[in-house]
Amino acid sequence: MRIGEFARETGVSASAIRFYEKRGLLPPSKRQANGYRDYDADDVRLIRLIEQSRSLGFSLKDTAKFMRRPPDERRDKRRLLPILAEKLALLDQHIEEVHQRRAAIVAFMNLINVSKPK
Repeated sequence: MRIGEFARETGVSASAIRFYEKRGLLPPSKRQANGYRDYDADDVRLIRLIEQSRSLGFSLKDTAKFMRRPPDERRDKRRLLPILAEKLALLDQHIEEVHQRRAAIVAFMNLINVSKPK
């Protein structure tokens, strides 16, 4: 399929697809005789993996590093467990920091409310 159809199929803009290719996240597409890019079902799976990675908060750099692994390593999803565990730990840490900030804001609001002149 050509890039426009690929973009519609995946919900990713043609410019983002070209960008992913340029950054090494998506392997260079095959070319038709007329020079047009030609994508297949494997490319659809890869772009969906890239988009899922981004939605989980992984950087493009981290995603590109994973995408450069040999295909058999990418298919073994168990290899993702340490990476996902690390991301989860960072997310838990961020949540704890947000809870602490929220508690500090509530305490400050209560202090202001108590010290308000009558």
